[in-house]
Amino acid sequence: MKLSLQLILETLTEYGAQLIETDGNFAFTGVQILTSPTDILEPDTLYVCTPKMLPKLKKQLFENHCFVFKAKPSQLQCHHALHGILLDENTDLNEVVNRLITLFTQFHAFEFAIKEASLERRGYEPFFEIAKKAFPHCLIVVTDSAYNIVCSTRSSVDDIPYFRDLLQRGYYSREDMNQIASWGYYEDERKCVQPVLYPAEKTICGYPFLVRSYKNHGAAYCFIGCYFLDVPPTQRDISLYTCLTQELENYYKVNGIFDAGMLGKQQQLLDDLIRPKQNSPEYFHDRCAQLNIPYQGTFRIGLVQCESSTLFKVSHISNQLRAHCPLANYGVFQYGSSVIILFRDWNDANVRTQSGFSEDWNALLTTLRQNKACMGISLLFSDVTKLYVGYRQAEAASNIGKRRDTDGVAYFYSKYYLEDMLEHYADTMPLEDTYTHYLDRLMDDNNSVCSNIKLLYYFLCSERNISLTAKHVHMHRNSVIYRIQKIQDILALDLDDPDVRLRLMISFKILEMTGRIPHWETPHGENDTGNSGIVHQECPPFRARFLLKQEKTGAFFRHFCTVACAAAGKNVVLNDVVPCRAPR
Repeated sequence: MKLSLQLILETLTEYGAQLIETDGNFAFTGVQILTSPTDILEPDTLYVCTPKMLPKLKKQLFENHCFVFKAKPSQLQCHHALHGILLDENTDLNEVVNRLITLFTQFHAFEFAIKEASLERRGYEPFFEIAKKAFPHCLIVVTDSAYNIVCSTRSSVDDIPYFRDLLQRGYYSREDMNQIASWGYYEDERKCVQPVLYPAEKTICGYPFLVRSYKNHGAAYCFIGCYFLDVPPTQRDISLYTCLTQELENYYKVNGIFDAGMLGKQQQLLDDLIRPKQNSPEYFHDRCAQLNIPYQGTFRIGLVQCESSTLFKVSHISNQLRAHCPLANYGVFQYGSSVIILFRDWNDANVRTQSGFSEDWNALLTTLRQNKACMGISLLFSDVTKLYVGYRQAEAASNIGKRRDTDGVAYFYSKYYLEDMLEHYADTMPLEDTYTHYLDRLMDDNNSVCSNIKLLYYFLCSERNISLTAKHVHMHRNSVIYRIQKIQDILALDLDDPDVRLRLMISFKILEMTGRIPHWETPHGENDTGNSGIVHQECPPFRARFLLKQEKTGAFFRHFCTVACAAAGKNVVLNDVVPCRAPR
């Protein structure tokens, strides 16, 4: 590494050092004593000499080299182009040389230790062990683009309330951010690719602060800051810090030390909500305020994924959705290789009554098709502390939906949540051992292997409506009655028992997931449309006939019907609007 002229000047302060005719842009890799005249001087080398030696050097050597010497000012009148550091005339130059050699040796050893730590490939830890020794009276913190504390060099700063609270909280508060913005820190973010020193009067904590940002595609994604708690920073401190942060940057480029978590500011704030590091209300309030998202409301998450997940492609889709997606009430956010749409619930009365809802929804689907993208859509949730749940639901809906319907565009978790639950259940218990033994009896019926299974499925999906069942399986009504009675005898089960029907529908889903039966389209009535009149092709609404009897059966039966239908993989519509995919 190169040592700056300012650092050399600071090291030689006790010798009365002062700059002579220089702009201070010189930096050096080593020091030499100039003992004899020469026509060639080594670049980036600091030369120590006496004034008597200067007249013996060619004038052009003075333009690109710097010297340390002792002399009287009157002895320099003939050397107008001289660059260097002037010392007191009584200075012992041998002592000066030894001091400079020690300085260069210390810095080279520090640089070597940093590079050795880089070879270990153990992340921050080895770097911070070196930093603790080099800056024993400082607090060094690494923050992401949303100003979360990633790590720090001091585990305890109980004697300073501000830093104690900061490290305990794990992030800079909204009040801190407002103060930082008022001082122009956000503007400086784009500039400080080299260390920038803020004096104590321009910091929140009242301590000098040295900071450097790291950028990707022009946006800052990480900051390394150093607070000087006991003594003001020196040129030595700044030089050591520069060396440390530069090697960290090199390490990042090779090894990705900052991981995928080091996102852009907006992405990082969203990541804080999706993968919360804390559960405190203040934490979520801070993050929501910075993203302009209400803390409470009615939310759904749409997770958009495309075949080509390049940064340009994802950014293009994000811009299109922001411009042409009125349904994205709470915003469109680029998140890694995906796009997150935060919807206000479209079953909300205000949304339902809006004109053009169907057109907006179809325009959204068109945008997705044009970009060869698809979208998983979560269930409804009411506050942002559940944002991570909505994200996981949307992700699961997308993954399952793409397996089930390769030509689909929008996949609703309400259609797939039973399958999602069963997939997680399969991690601990074989699915084929769960309830399916009931239906195995029908599978062994060689006289009607498929028809008995399929007839029972449509019978249960039609809520035991004989007429609808007959229509779907193309049988006479009396034949359906006879066959259903025969199936009940084979199963030895009472189909009037709602719990029995629920278990059977779960068994159907398991048989479908394990490939023992094909996927049968869910039947629904002729008038099965939402209140908006939108035909829901992606996730057809399923209206149970017995829900019409809710006034007689009470709230408990209504709740059971909802659970039973959902377990059957149906989207239960209870006087709600269900968005749909436009017919092709």
